[in-house]
Amino acid sequence: MKVNSLENLLADELRDIYSIENQMIKSLPKMAEVAVLEDLNATLENLFKQTQNHAQRLEEICNDLNIKPRGKKCVGMQGINEEVEELILADAEPEPLEALPW
Repeated sequence: MKVNSLENLLADELRDIYSIENQMIKSLPKMAEVAVLEDLNATLENLFKQTQNHAQRLEEICNDLNIKPRGKKCVGMQGINEEVEELILADAEPEPLEALPW
């Protein structure tokens, strides 16, 4: 998408943020599943609920602005999720997993 106006920039940024939130919705349950510490698990589950709310609010904002929120994938967030998935699939021990900055 060519960004040639503030409206285009806003639409592009909203799509990027929406992509981030939806990617987190997919990855947070996986992180919570491998979390051994109860506090970390609870934090991840709480973050999951907040992220769902964020995505819903972004949909409402986009709807109000006549912007389609879908159609862009944030490659930065995709990279983070791939790293997390790699660690989960590596069958790492719980202690190193708990040390990750999630």
